Amino acid sequence: MRKLNVALTVAVVIMVSVFAGADASAATSTCTAAATQGLKVTGNYTSDPSLIASVVKNPSAPAYVLVRLKFSSPTCAAVKYEVIAVDSATGAVVGIDQSKGPGTFSTSLGTYVIEFQLPITSFDSTTNMPSGVCVSDRVVFDETVLHQGPSGGCLTPAGIQSWPGIYFELNATGGGGGEFDG
Repeated sequence: MRKLNVALTVAVVIMVSVFAGADASAATSTCTAAATQGLKVTGNYTSDPSLIASVVKNPSAPAYVLVRLKFSSPTCAAVKYEVIAVDSATGAVVGIDQSKGPGTFSTSLGTYVIEFQLPITSFDSTTNMPSGVCVSDRVVFDETVLHQGPSGGCLTPAGIQSWPGIYFELNATGGGGGEFDG
């Protein structure tokens, strides 16, 4: 009887290990597919106190980069999304924010979104500096960077800078900011 119990226990352990390995592999492939789907990035850069008060959950900085990632389908909870803002004149990082999937479905946009509110604490309100930021996004899954966008340099009014991103001007007229394929 004891040998039968040991044999059954070993069989159950092997079955659980095989099925757990299959589940982990399926989850990995699902997350990789979700992380590599195309996305659109929209955003702007503002120091307008009324806009900050109406949009930012807990305002604590004099300026913000507001960014929305848009996906056609939900992503995976194990996928990390980062938004990085650098001073368009110096390349110094002025803000980084991170979030994980799956995103939230927006009925008004008809798509899944992840929203970011990057406080720009190095903003100088007396000189309005930095007056522009280059914003890029990054997708990381299982410690591997699957996407960094946009590629190439950041096109600013002063010319193309060597750091990646899209240029967002401070309080630009016409809504400011822009959109790019992430």
